[in-house]
Amino acid sequence: MNKMIAIMALGALALAGCSGTEKTAPAAGAVGPVNSACPYSGGKVKADFTSDYNGQTIGFCCAGCKSKFDSGDDAAKAAIAAKAGSK
Repeated sequence: MNKMIAIMALGALALAGCSGTEKTAPAAGAVGPVNSACPYSGGKVKADFTSDYNGQTIGFCCAGCKSKFDSGDDAAKAAIAAKAGSK
C-alpha cells in the first residue's frame, strides 16, 4: 500500500513539473541561456526561467523544471549543463 502511494505521488509530481506559473527574474548581468530547448521537457526555453551554473545560464520552459534543476545535486546539474551547452 505504501509503495502504491509513493508511486502515485511521484507520478503527480512528474505531471506537475511543467505546470508552474511562478516567474523569476534573470540574475543581474546574466547572459542569455546557452540552450533554446528545456533540458527536461524539450519545450521552448522562456527567459523568465533560468539558472546560472558554473558560468552558464541554463534556460527552462517553466518554474517546475527550473526548480527540479535548482534542487538537484552537483552531478545532476553538471550533466544538465553539459547537455544544455552542447545544443
